[in-house]
Amino acid sequence: MTDILVPNPFVRPPFYEKQGTVECSDASFEAIIHSIPFYYDLEGTVAPWKEREHYVPKLFQYWEQSKPALELYYEARNAEAAKEPMLMATAAFVDALFWTNKQPVRKLVDIETDAKALSIKPINIEERLAFLLAAPNKYHSYVQLRAMMDELMKMYYKSVLLAHEKQKNNDGKVEGGALK
Repeated sequence: MTDILVPNPFVRPPFYEKQGTVECSDASFEAIIHSIPFYYDLEGTVAPWKEREHYVPKLFQYWEQSKPALELYYEARNAEAAKEPMLMATAAFVDALFWTNKQPVRKLVDIETDAKALSIKPINIEERLAFLLAAPNKYHSYVQLRAMMDELMKMYYKSVLLAHEKQKNNDGKVEGGALK
């Protein structure tokens, strides 16, 4: 397998400090989101944002599994131990945010502005995301991430429900004056 180039638009601390590569992987989705931020946005052959009902809940599940360890790190005032899991959880949040809107993360440079332009997003996403990215392993960043993830989960499930309702209504529309 060949490596995947991390292009300049993805070079953004705290995720990628410089242009480089990430190793291609045939690991499971769950294993990849634990170890390589934005892998699917970089990789390009799998498009989870086109199958959001399959992939976004897995990102939320990853978050739910990450919270207990993060809580323990912060209770012990061990921000250094929280750093890597917080980076991966933040990447999962950003992916969930964009994939909820049925689009990939196209770049990390100026991600706050791109997030602000999305139709489904937590309130004040630009400022909150900037705060989170400035100091991702701080306890207050964890609190902010937890709140934004909770908000996004509610918005995601509401959007899925509304999409199903719209589809159901479209399936029952009259065609030529008679029900299908």
